[in-house]
Amino acid sequence: MNLVALLAERAAEHPDRPALIDSAGGVDRIVTYRELMDRVAGGASFLKRSGLKRGDTVLLLHPVSIGLYEFLLAAFHLGVRAMLADPSGGKAFISLCCHRVRPAAFFGSWKAQAFGLVIPEIRRCPLRFRTGAWFPGTVKWGTDAAPHEMVDLPDDEPALIT
Repeated sequence: MNLVALLAERAAEHPDRPALIDSAGGVDRIVTYRELMDRVAGGASFLKRSGLKRGDTVLLLHPVSIGLYEFLLAAFHLGVRAMLADPSGGKAFISLCCHRVRPAAFFGSWKAQAFGLVIPEIRRCPLRFRTGAWFPGTVKWGTDAAPHEMVDLPDDEPALIT
């Protein structure tokens, strides 16, 4: 079973109910279950077109936001593992995480992308996705691609690495 199957069920049952709410610049943003499911499926297609596949690992360094949840769920939708590393652990900790499980991609805010200037393991990620402003060597994360079919996963397949 894929974790995102639960989101799909919720989107079918309550499409117009709020799924995620956050505030950016003093303005509340609300994403309904239907909108979230559409963005997650489109994001999974975007990730697949970018070259990621089931079993790959992506390192995530991003502030908590709707964009983070969309990316995380899109990765799960495709069967891609997410590795969350706390940036407060410093360069050595992030490097160690990348040595334990070599990520196929990196997802981060503009500030997190700047870590790549001092952490070679981030620069070595073949794919680097960003939110926000342009950063050299990165691709802007998108959720507007045609939906991708959800990958069915065995019960013992890991989804998250911390």
